[in-house]
Amino acid sequence: GVKSSYLEVRQTNTVAISMYEKLGFIEIGRRVDYYGTKSGAREDAIVLEPYENFVETTPPSWLSLLILFLEYL
Repeated sequence: GVKSSYLEVRQTNTVAISMYEKLGFIEIGRRVDYYGTKSGAREDAIVLEPYENFVETTPPSWLSLLILFLEYL
């Protein structure tokens, strides 16, 4: 099975960052100038990993992720 998972999010996507933190993800790094913008500027990606990767517990289900996401709409 899957031993670990990672995700990345634009540094300006504060809504997504907040949601992921509530789900137990922690920042483990950044990818500098990873994303391009329409204006030609560059933006960092924040790399997150679930805290569960550090302690052996059950990760949240897809249903709980969907419910939490819908609360932000």
